[in-house]
Amino acid sequence: MIKEIIRQNIDETLQALQLSQDKEYTVEVPNNPDFGDFSTNAAMVLAKENKMAPKALAEALIKGLKKNKFYKKLEIAGPGFINFHLSPSLFQNMLWYIHEQGAQYAASDMGKGEKILLEFVSANPTGPLNIVSARAAAFGDTLYRVMKYVGFDPAREFYINDAGNQVDILAESLELRLRELHGERIGEFPFEAYHGEYVKHLAQRLNALEGVKVFMMTEKDRMDHLKEFALSELLEMQRLSLEKFDVVFDGWVSEKTLRAEGVVEEVLSYLTEANCTYEKEDA
Repeated sequence: MIKEIIRQNIDETLQALQLSQDKEYTVEVPNNPDFGDFSTNAAMVLAKENKMAPKALAEALIKGLKKNKFYKKLEIAGPGFINFHLSPSLFQNMLWYIHEQGAQYAASDMGKGEKILLEFVSANPTGPLNIVSARAAAFGDTLYRVMKYVGFDPAREFYINDAGNQVDILAESLELRLRELHGERIGEFPFEAYHGEYVKHLAQRLNALEGVKVFMMTEKDRMDHLKEFALSELLEMQRLSLEKFDVVFDGWVSEKTLRAEGVVEEVLSYLTEANCTYEKEDA
């Protein structure tokens, strides 16, 4: 914003001096703070077309720019750079402008309605969300809000990793805790199982709802049922946690469903045909 203000002031001064401006000049922050808050090469870039020495043009620009209360000090450096030392009144003016704009400050149509899919968080559905998920949620949702604010048409997607081996382990862990509730001696709980207290809570809830009914199923039906129950409960837990964090997703996409519908294989086939994939070390 400050660059735009400085550029506007330079352009207005050039017009007042009836000087031409065919070439593009820059307004940048100097590497050395001793050279001011901002610096421009306008005098050097525009000197030739205006048939003036760079320093002479810089002096003329400074004389006009000094009428502006936004600059505490203006000085020529090197072959014709102009260094700007900003006045507190510029920042006061900016703050007042932001205050007047309110919620519309910095809004724009830069995105021109372009659709953007933002996939973030997408934690494994095998347990509660953690601090890493919270960071991803904060970052992703902030990006969504900024993009929407500047004219894009973004959508938030949570990709559910419900097709991997971790879901099988979750179901097995739930069954063991359920058997414990029914008096079975499990012994040492398997190292690879999920040890969190939330698995015990899932077992207690399932037991309250269905009792021994689960154990009357075939092994395959029981495992499928345990997976479905655990995923449903944990996804709802994750959704509520995100909602409390003021993060709401537009879509929850299941990996299991995508695979069942052949979408993953279809995309991989398309990418392979387009020569966008490679194999390395048997993978």
